[in-house]
Order: sequence, then C-alpha cells, then structure tokens
Amino acid sequence: MSDPLLVVEDVTKRFGAVAALGGVSLELPRGAAHGVVGPNGSGKSSLLNCVAGHYTPSTGRITYRGATITAAPVGSRRRRGIARTFQNLQLAASLTLEENAMLGPRRGTEAARRARARELLAEWGVADYADAYPPTVPYGVRKVAEIVRALLAEPDLLLLDEPAAGLSPRERADFAERLGAFHAGHTDTAIVLVEHDVAFVQRICSTLTVLDHGLVVRTGEPAEVMADPAVVRSFLGREPDDD
Repeated sequence: MSDPLLVVEDVTKRFGAVAALGGVSLELPRGAAHGVVGPNGSGKSSLLNCVAGHYTPSTGRITYRGATITAAPVGSRRRRGIARTFQNLQLAASLTLEENAMLGPRRGTEAARRARARELLAEWGVADYADAYPPTVPYGVRKVAEIVRALLAEPDLLLLDEPAAGLSPRERADFAERLGAFHAGHTDTAIVLVEHDVAFVQRICSTLTVLDHGLVVRTGEPAEVMADPAVVRSFLGREPDDD
C-alpha cells in the first residue's frame, strides 16, 4: 500500500477558551473521496482551514505527501497541490468567469491556462457563461466557477467547503453527478468534501467522518457510520429508536 496523501494527527484548534477542534485525526489515501459531516459548529470548516493553512493548529500534526506542513503558509500549500473552496463565494465581480478561473495558481502559459479554463467550464456545463460576469449569472453557475478555479491548478488534494449549499434540488443533483464524474476521471486527485447533506456526500464519498463539537464521532464506510447510534444522536439530534 502506498503512503497516504494526507495525515491529520490529533489536531486541536483553540480560540481562547473555545475549542473548535479537539484532537481530530484522519488519513486520506491518494485519489480518495472523504466526506466530513456534522451539525453547525462541529468544526468542519476549521478542519479544512487547518489543512489549507488558513489556521495553524494549536497542537497536533498535519503531514502531506510525506512532509510536515502543520505551520506551512497557505501559498506554500497551494504550490504543493492543495486547493480549497469556501462557503462564501470569492469571485471578482469585475472579471468574467473565465478570468476568475485563471486567478488560481499560475501553472503554464496564459494561453494554456485560458484554454484549460474553457475546457473545465465546458466539462462542468457552464461554458456558455465563460464571458459573463458573476453578478449576471445564476448562483449555481457561480458555485461551479469557484470549483473550476480550484481545479485549474490541477491539485492533488481538493478541499470543498459546502459546494452545494444554496443550490436547488435539481442543481444539487447535477452538481453531484458532475463532481462524481470528475472524481472518476481524475483518480490521482483526492477530495475532502464538507457538507450538511449526507445523501449528497454518499453519492461521491466512500469514507465518511462525523464531527460533533470538534470531536470525531466516527469514521468509516458511510452506511455503517450513519447507522451508528452515536452518530444518530449527535448528527441527527434524536435517539436511535425514535421514529
């Protein structure tokens, strides 16, 4: 078995007296799709921020491609192949969707990046909006543009923070299908997917971690994890034998 791509070892993150993460550990093989779910305030985004470099863990260790990156800056992690999207869209209103996509890490010539941006926008079904500006396009198209910008860097690790939030059921289903197709066609790219919608995560991810109050409740195969009484209590907010 090859070495894992990402290892998070007993990571804590404190803000004063508040612990956003309390000893989280997980291991991500190369090319895996790993879902992270949990109620609001469970530490999901804090975990992504620690992996991406926006937060430095209070304690613990993060290893990526065999190297310790616990305190490495965001730019260094991006150059190493870690890309992250955010819950709140971060698109420049004065640039077209194609130009926004090209704002990511600069690999290759401008012409090559422009061509790849067009290609990705087409793969994700929004090529008709390549020359449009974010304020003029549907919200779902803007969400896709954010993904495309991350993918343009050809990351080894893609961190997605609630990418389907705010989408209609039809848009959500289409998004899940396209993300699943991307993962199937890019087996060297690992994905960590943070979401509230467990059904959405299960369409894409083969492994699931449930967080609650910054702690890991359980990690494993999605169906088994979601049948765990402890998960039912923490994530669903009810006792296992409730109707």
